[in-house]
Amino acid sequence: MSITFIGLILGAGIWLVLLGYPISRLAFWRNPRIIALCISPFISVSVLGILAIAFDKLGIPWARGNLLLFTLAWVLGFSLILGIATVRKGWRKPVFEWRSVAALILVIIVASIVIMRAIGKPDAFGQSFDSVWHLNLVEWFMHNHTAASTNITMLTATPVFYPAAWHDVISAIALISGVDAVVATNVFTVIVVAVMWPASVYVALTILGHSDIRLTILGVLSSFIFGQFPLLLLYHGILYPTLLSYTYLPLMLGLFIYITRSEYKWNRLVVLLLGAVLVPGIMLSHPSTGVYLFLICLPFIAEYLYKVLRKRISRISKVPALIVAVLLTSGLFLAVNWLTMQNHVVRGLRTRPVDWAAHLADEPIRALVGLFGGTTGFPWPAMNWRYGFLLQLLLLVGIWNLIKSRSWPLVVSFVFAQIMLLAATMIEGPWRSYIYGFWYGDAVRIATITITLNVLVFAYGLQQLAIWVQAFLGLEKIEKHYQHTYLGFLSNNRDRVLALVAVFVIVPALLSPHVSLTLKQIHNNYDYAYDSFGRLLDEDEYKLIERVPETIPEGYRVLGNPWNGSALVQALARRQAVFPHLQITQDPDAIYLAKNLINAKTDPKVCEIVHKYHAPYVLDFGSEYLWGDPATRILAKYDGLRFLDYYDVATIVDREGPKKLLKVTACGEVTPEPMPAP
Repeated sequence: MSITFIGLILGAGIWLVLLGYPISRLAFWRNPRIIALCISPFISVSVLGILAIAFDKLGIPWARGNLLLFTLAWVLGFSLILGIATVRKGWRKPVFEWRSVAALILVIIVASIVIMRAIGKPDAFGQSFDSVWHLNLVEWFMHNHTAASTNITMLTATPVFYPAAWHDVISAIALISGVDAVVATNVFTVIVVAVMWPASVYVALTILGHSDIRLTILGVLSSFIFGQFPLLLLYHGILYPTLLSYTYLPLMLGLFIYITRSEYKWNRLVVLLLGAVLVPGIMLSHPSTGVYLFLICLPFIAEYLYKVLRKRISRISKVPALIVAVLLTSGLFLAVNWLTMQNHVVRGLRTRPVDWAAHLADEPIRALVGLFGGTTGFPWPAMNWRYGFLLQLLLLVGIWNLIKSRSWPLVVSFVFAQIMLLAATMIEGPWRSYIYGFWYGDAVRIATITITLNVLVFAYGLQQLAIWVQAFLGLEKIEKHYQHTYLGFLSNNRDRVLALVAVFVIVPALLSPHVSLTLKQIHNNYDYAYDSFGRLLDEDEYKLIERVPETIPEGYRVLGNPWNGSALVQALARRQAVFPHLQITQDPDAIYLAKNLINAKTDPKVCEIVHKYHAPYVLDFGSEYLWGDPATRILAKYDGLRFLDYYDVATIVDREGPKKLLKVTACGEVTPEPMPAP
């Protein structure tokens, strides 16, 4: 990786902290902590998602100057507020425990290096289905100077809602830094995976662990111990917005637990307001994560209601209070479930058949082996389930630790998550759509989201392991009698135990097939030269697209079958594609063009549409499609874009090997469309 790319990551990270830190600092004014810094990027995602909608409503272009002006005004405004508060209340020194912060910094540095190596080059991209949509939408935002989730028209004639916080952040980074959509995507990917994810775990375990820093340190060090999350989502999909939204879960769960358990009303109110600021970041990244957060918070809601009933009604005993709390929580669940079905989009997701999603298991035995072997979600069958089983044993130790400390709600949430995962590999038919429709019926999404809770429970397992090791070694005796022997390195209290657990448990786990094989698959997926068969672009296609800015003037749109990778001309060459997604557009004129361009000499309507779309250029990448799919359904939709030069409809402008860039000549000279004003 180049120094420039590392500088982009540092610059983007500092910018995201600057946007979010004033709010988080105000929230933790009375007791400033390092977690205010950790929460800052998450707040920034919410701020940018809302800002994009506000800019669109006010008619303000989503452009570099406006974003920089907003950043300056935002930071100066909140700095003034913080300055006034500091003068009136005095400066409060930030509170943090240096060992846990050191562990977090270590994880961030190592994870950043590992993820950058897995991606390979700054301009590499994942050769998979969803990459086309996500990269092209970022470029579409930059081209049209609008980024509102409520006003997406890239595939439709009328505006539709699409949760685009991920694309808002990346387009802002690209506009400010001057890089393209692909590089900006990789910059933010490193920040989300290597910085925001361990920071989210750090915040959650700091809240859960109270004064025991072992929980925080061990949890942060093991935040990448499960290969399914966050790494697998850099291969499966690639589900960038899902990746971003899932990183919120430990953080939001920790804040919610604090709200339900804190005895200080003011602190509860402040954290509640902070959570309200963070919610748009989740819902504008992927709303399904908000649904999952609600589900795993239900046991904590029941616990809170139980405590309120016991406190407010003196005569009520434990069992009736528990029953009432469970009934009230169940009523809340049913009400929210009913409300979701009132939305036509959600109702469609939860009622239409699921016929594509990965089920991961076709029999109960395999499903159970996957669950107890910790391999559910991995698409490659050679995964070492025996090693995963050892991780599952530590999860059971974590459950035992939680039960011992009477943390029943977290136990219930964990058990619920495992049942939900197991059922996702077995349930079929309408019930699969109804239960898992929020996640498109995809078991991989469920397997990865489950890890966000597993990491917290696993930290409790490591905490208990550290306690057992400390007791087994008898540190007090060692400290007194063996300080000057070969056992002396163990004499300095529990810090040495943390080091032992890290070296003998966490480090080998991070080198396991679960992690190493996933990283290898990510690297191969990002390398267009690794294996050209069944991929979006091969080397010839990539080189041809690289030259497009030189051969196609600005203002012209490009035709091509998106299933052979030609749609990536939008993200890679900044020329708008008529078909920017592998899913067919809903525009009837574009569909007509895809089927009938070859008839341009005899069909006047074809040339009318060519001029309407300013689209005389065609990328002909042949009939080798993503996943090696030779399906006739793909050919039928775009059959009119083939053999154009053979029938004298178009001439070759550029070529690389058998791949061609054509210009339609049968429709006369086509004028470029005016560029949107910045």
